[in-house]
Amino acid sequence: MTKPMVGRKSAAPAALMPQDAAERLMKDWEALNMYLRDATESECLSLLHFSRKVGARKPVVSRIFSRFNALRGRRERMEALS
Repeated sequence: MTKPMVGRKSAAPAALMPQDAAERLMKDWEALNMYLRDATESECLSLLHFSRKVGARKPVVSRIFSRFNALRGRRERMEALS
């Protein structure tokens, strides 16, 4: 489990933004990429859950999952070094 970051958004997208804004991320590729650029692992997971709930397109789900895996890998490498 990841620790919530102080001063950053760390809850589910539904809690972070209105549902219509989260749905827009599912439809607008550029907006999704901009959101994922600064997203944390927990944000990626919650957005992934939301995307499956609303039946998002497969490329959208794959992009979110890819970003989550990159963040998780980076965190695991940092933990291994310390």
